[in-house]
Formats: sequence, structure tokens, C-alpha cells
Amino acid sequence: MNDFEAVRQLISSTTGMDAADIKPDSDLAEFGLGKLDFTELLNELEDIFDIIIDGDEDEMHTVNDIVSHIVA
Repeated sequence: MNDFEAVRQLISSTTGMDAADIKPDSDLAEFGLGKLDFTELLNELEDIFDIIIDGDEDEMHTVNDIVSHIVA
């Protein structure tokens, strides 16, 4: 599973959205995640990838923005 797929699956399981509807350029606002939900999502990704996602959460607007922080 590539980085995008992992992010997509986690967003899907967190929000209940169909994974097929989550695209790299999907706006994170579409998912209805509150600030706390988003922070928890990032924390889960840090655990999954054994990384620290460095950067301002306010600068992450799309799924691809999250993926970019994972591979950085």
C-alpha cells in the first residue's frame, strides 16, 4: 500500500466516507473533520509511518498536502 492509499484508508475509516471518493486533490474541509479529529488523524499517521509530521496543520488543505508531509 502506498502513502496515498494509507492516508485515504485512514480518512475513510475515520469519516465513514467511501475510499473511492477520496482523491489526492480532495479538500480536507469536505470530510467534516474538526480540529481535534484532524489532529488525531495526523497522530495515527505518525504512528503508522513511525514519523513526526512536521508542519503547520493550517497549511494542509488537501489529501496530497498530508501525503507530502509524510514523505518529506
